[in-house]
Amino acid sequence: KPKILLLDEPLSALDPELRLSLQELILSLHHRFKTTTVLVSHDVPEIYRLASHVKVMEQGSITKEGLPTILFKQ
Repeated sequence: KPKILLLDEPLSALDPELRLSLQELILSLHHRFKTTTVLVSHDVPEIYRLASHVKVMEQGSITKEGLPTILFKQ
């Protein structure tokens, strides 16, 4: 039961079906154990699905911060 979980592009090499299944598992474990999760991803739909708060980094600095629905609003 970790207090923090660090995930760096954990699903990037998976096929869509397995990726979706593991996203569900990550969400389930996150809610069950109330673990803080830091997820690095370039996949915006995945960020929408998994993140409650987002920090965008560009060239090593945080340039934006907030809700995924606001930050990635088109």
